[in-house]
Amino acid sequence: MIDYTPEPDVYMTRNQPLKFIVMDLWETPLAQISFPENLDQGNYDVVARVPAAEGELLRTLIREAVEERFGLRIETETRTVRAYVMTALRSSPQLQPSSRRTAI
Repeated sequence: MIDYTPEPDVYMTRNQPLKFIVMDLWETPLAQISFPENLDQGNYDVVARVPAAEGELLRTLIREAVEERFGLRIETETRTVRAYVMTALRSSPQLQPSSRRTAI
């Protein structure tokens, strides 16, 4: 769990796998993160205070510290993925809310 402190210049996380810390700092979905197995073991605490830094500057400074501490090399790539879009035809009947209330 990433702890958000009331102090804007503090970043704190306790007992988290490294991939969760990276997911939070780089704002990336977990499904898009891969690690070698040796870095995907164990939990870590990160507590950092950067005076006069908040928001994106704080996040950038913490990213650099995590990269240095764990020897990370962050790479980004763009991939084309197949996606399906569901649309209704203009001539199709319009969906209406059910008049019955049922529990699912």
